[in-house]
Amino acid sequence: MSEEQHGRQGLPVHFFLQPSAITLERALTLDPDRDWTDLRRAREVWIVQTWHRLCRAGYRPTLSDEAPRTGIIVYHKEDQRVLLKRLPRGATPVLVGVRADFRSCTYADFEILQNGYYADGRRLFFVPHWPQPGLIPRDPQRGERIERIAYKGYVGNLAQEFRSERWRQFLSQQNMVFEDDAVLDEAFDHPIQTRFHDYRARGTAWRNQNKAREQARQRVAGRNPRIAQSRLPVRGAAPKSA
Repeated sequence: MSEEQHGRQGLPVHFFLQPSAITLERALTLDPDRDWTDLRRAREVWIVQTWHRLCRAGYRPTLSDEAPRTGIIVYHKEDQRVLLKRLPRGATPVLVGVRADFRSCTYADFEILQNGYYADGRRLFFVPHWPQPGLIPRDPQRGERIERIAYKGYVGNLAQEFRSERWRQFLSQQNMVFEDDAVLDEAFDHPIQTRFHDYRARGTAWRNQNKAREQARQRVAGRNPRIAQSRLPVRGAAPKSA
């Protein structure tokens, strides 16, 4: 390939994934719109889904658990340590780290942020998070009536007050019910069993409630398109303990 042709095509793009929630074979063959329950963790959502959608758009990035010597390598912050160990001696790739809900990808040349608050347009670039695949929005015929409050997240991230009898009794007095649509286990070796995509009968949605302050600050409305496209009002602050 001539130097002119190489410049026109740009650097090859490789997505690096250290499989954990799903196998590499599954990651390469799933359909992100149909098999969204396999996209259980942020690394699958960002790395696997982005690779599939770029391929569908006509691009030719690669995806594997190996690290090439050159080109652009896109990786999730959780995989940074493994990636650095697998880089060949003398390798000179451009590293693009996806920060997600973690701290800075310190070894990356550039970072992708899902929260534009921290972007600077030089090294840190804001890329909106992918919407929830297969999203079923709230029934518009329900208007502004709120009858059902839903929590969608992991079981350990909801404040215990929202699972108390006192909370349920309060809602009952308001003619409302609480739907705990949570992932009930911490294992990542199987698809999730939830209805994260279904907002038809929901009146409002609660995000993760029991996170550390820094993570909570990152969960602004513009960074959660699943909630935005569901047409739901959002509640994000857990009540303080008495």
